[in-house]
Amino acid sequence: MAQAFGLACLLLFSACKKETPNNPEGQSAKQKLTTLAQKRAYLQTHLRNGGAAVAKALQNPQFKAILMAELMASDNPNHEIQLSALAAPPQLSSFVNAAQIAAAVDAFTDLDGQDWQPNLRLNVPAAVDRRQNIDDPNQQGGGATAQEVFAINEGWAEDETPVIPALYYQDGELIPIDGLFLTEDYTDDHQVWVIELDETPVDQTMGATDVFGPTSCNNNREPSFKSKIDKVTVKSRKEFWLGGASDVAILRLTTWRTPNFAQSTVSAQSESWQIGDAKKEKWHYYSNGIKIEVNQCVPNEFGDNLRTGGFSRDDVKYKRERPVGFDIIKAWKPLWGSDRDAVTYPTCNKAYCLIKGNLMGYVIFERDPWPARTRTARLYNPVNPSLFTDILYTSFETSYAENWIDYVHPQGPTLVGNIKGHSVNNNDIKFNTKIEL
Repeated sequence: MAQAFGLACLLLFSACKKETPNNPEGQSAKQKLTTLAQKRAYLQTHLRNGGAAVAKALQNPQFKAILMAELMASDNPNHEIQLSALAAPPQLSSFVNAAQIAAAVDAFTDLDGQDWQPNLRLNVPAAVDRRQNIDDPNQQGGGATAQEVFAINEGWAEDETPVIPALYYQDGELIPIDGLFLTEDYTDDHQVWVIELDETPVDQTMGATDVFGPTSCNNNREPSFKSKIDKVTVKSRKEFWLGGASDVAILRLTTWRTPNFAQSTVSAQSESWQIGDAKKEKWHYYSNGIKIEVNQCVPNEFGDNLRTGGFSRDDVKYKRERPVGFDIIKAWKPLWGSDRDAVTYPTCNKAYCLIKGNLMGYVIFERDPWPARTRTARLYNPVNPSLFTDILYTSFETSYAENWIDYVHPQGPTLVGNIKGHSVNNNDIKFNTKIEL
């Protein structure tokens, strides 16, 4: 297994993973979390602990005023901040229990091989959030200032209907408010402080080493181009309503349009290449009671966000078309080359820094943090449907779309099946691609 992961590291990027130690007695409480129920209980406990530190500080009007200015800033459309940021700047850190915040942050490191950041997000009442001039974001529905209400966002699948207790601060803890359970209608009318994990893992990538040198590929002069996902309409809200904006992400790979996914004359071109970052993980084991870390590589299951800030609940509710301009492939020449592209790695000679393959597979999905499950997008070979390739992605929900896109020469025809004119319009999402020379 280590050799297999080592090969993946050579072919993709440099990253690492955390392995369950050989000595069961050396396992931490984190490593003993095996079921979803155990993980949810762990998530609840530590998010509540971190949230309690924030709730106590919010009782200080000066802290609240500074925090509200941060959350309601024009460049913070989701009204959020990481808990670790509350303990950093002097204007905030003097009000919070730094040790309690640090413990909450530490609780979400080394979970199934990834580090995550606990996050504070202010759910602003929809009627208030739509106004350009926000008079008083502390005002609740009905115009009365109410007790601060908190909630823990565990992440749920689109078909789940969980009971979510409203919480308030008392005697150093966040405890349930008798008889109040949160609904979407309630959050449309009331301010709620949501404690959750940030959607993106911490330090997801590490430095990469270019596997292919200039002498290993032909200096092909075919013009390359950037290809973009141009505009996107998210029509189905897969993000649970407590989760706020929809973080729509994409994973993709390239291969060859042949019956066996391989270029018949060049065996070295038969691999599928994942485009984007590798997943940062660390494997470790114990030897004579000493923890030893081993660097290994695994594919990234989290993808790249199509749009900074995601798609708001109103974007999805009203099916608004949003420009994204996402670079789906930045330099596509389907001949020899490396797994890099000339835009992400500008020091590469563009003639050598190519995407391999003439067929791209992709999955577009709602990205969710731990403990979301790993799902599989199975893409069947368009030439030989008995064969398939899989893309793994992390989400509580099913995908928005998954398919193949063909390469086409920049002077070639614009067709629905190729990168110049690929388009999707299903029950969940609508988008199109275009190229730029």
